[in-house]
Amino acid sequence: MTEAVLSRLFDQVWAESPDLVVMTGDFVDYHPSAARQLVRPLRARPQPPLGMFAVLGNHDYHHNGCAEVTRLLGSAGARVLNNESVRLERGGDAIWLTGVGDHLYGVTDFDAALRGVNGAEPKILLAHQPDLVGHARDLGFALMLSGHTHGGQVVLPLLGPAQVNVAHGRPFVAGMIEVAWTRLHISRGVGMAGLPIRISCPSEFTILTLRGGRGKEGR
Repeated sequence: MTEAVLSRLFDQVWAESPDLVVMTGDFVDYHPSAARQLVRPLRARPQPPLGMFAVLGNHDYHHNGCAEVTRLLGSAGARVLNNESVRLERGGDAIWLTGVGDHLYGVTDFDAALRGVNGAEPKILLAHQPDLVGHARDLGFALMLSGHTHGGQVVLPLLGPAQVNVAHGRPFVAGMIEVAWTRLHISRGVGMAGLPIRISCPSEFTILTLRGGRGKEGR
């Protein structure tokens, strides 16, 4: 994932004129300094109207890298949400964007993340691991955005994903899933972990259109 590759990727993302850009972790494989490749390609783009936000993934914590990855993302214009929420407003309407620390490293704190949040307004959760979807459901999040699985990265004919890094199993490897009134989207992501290969698992970024509704069924 060189700067040139990332620049072409961000060209495609910004061509969609997004109101909000979010990233759900694993910016590096093992070395925190690799996040430097994000800085110039992101700085070269205008800030989306509602901003650019991120949470860290388990790989970002390797070698005590969370501070360095957070710093580099901040210098690129992306705010890392670490057990905190931000209120985003447009045209008099508002949503809350909540980001939590990595579940595998035991630094997820929903009490801190939701402090001061208005429960009457819709909430979106950024959490690297899809396994937190039960918390998202119980805490009334309308939408949860995750990564972590890389879509399996290698998907074999008839056998499916070669690796399933979620407790809930293969149905939670990629795509949009409904869990009660919460919708969970798990991105395959754009990079790779470990071996630099993808088989039958193309990389992706996702454009989501949010529409208002009433009550849990309409969120």
